[in-house]
Amino acid sequence: MVTEAYADVIRNSEHLEDTPEDIPEALFLKNLALLYLKLQSKLLLPASVIQTIIEDMQSVYDVNQSHLLFKLNEKLVKLGVSEASINDVIDSLRADDLLQACNSHTLKTDQRRKTVFKNSFNYVEPVPICLGHNAAGKECFLQYVPVKQTIEALFHSESVWKQYKEIHSRNQLSNILEDVWDGENITKNLAQTERSSLGLILYQDSFEVVNPLGSGKKKHKILAMYLTLADLLPHNRSSIDQMQLVLLCREQDFKYFGQELVLGCLIKDLQDLETNGIVLPDGQIL
Repeated sequence: MVTEAYADVIRNSEHLEDTPEDIPEALFLKNLALLYLKLQSKLLLPASVIQTIIEDMQSVYDVNQSHLLFKLNEKLVKLGVSEASINDVIDSLRADDLLQACNSHTLKTDQRRKTVFKNSFNYVEPVPICLGHNAAGKECFLQYVPVKQTIEALFHSESVWKQYKEIHSRNQLSNILEDVWDGENITKNLAQTERSSLGLILYQDSFEVVNPLGSGKKKHKILAMYLTLADLLPHNRSSIDQMQLVLLCREQDFKYFGQELVLGCLIKDLQDLETNGIVLPDGQIL
């Protein structure tokens, strides 16, 4: 959801372009945090590399700021401003430097940046679920990201709202099959339900986290499940960026404990969604 978050922040800041002096500190912090989050989650840069980029960028910025303040000091001296007043102006500008404040305090370390990410961007924390002990007596866990909370977080995005309304407001009486929503089964299900509906598409895949050709192949193989909203426009739905992680489990544990135990938490949440749905920010129940 990094891309969606960028779009929402940009929309919220468009009206501030004509009055840059009114840009709130919170908006600057959110934009800067999104930049660092993009480096981490979209460009897949390690935390140590991101830290180096931030420190070097801040060093270059400090040199540029010193140059500008020196030139400002020269201009004020030529205008006959007293030395005390000049020092007050320069000290005030240094104190109001948002980039310096963020990089030296709020976003200074990887841990502090992660805290800002969690507090600012509808973060849904994975829940460790104990499966039991395997044949070797080792306690095994899976990581589950609650589906209900994920959907609620997605609908905090203005872009998701717009796409949901567009998908469900178009004419579905045409003989042309344009999308999954035009299929016979979905059409019948929508006709039978009294409440607004939400379509979920689930994917399952496995991947190696180490060399798949070496002696350790399959030992660390991970089974993953992902979720995509069927209520997104087709060209967005096909994008990997729109896929939300649901579950991670070692494939060995999946085979040992069985799908009923591993997928039990997901099935329970899907049944709850089918029966009770979710309440959106505007009070609508899906």
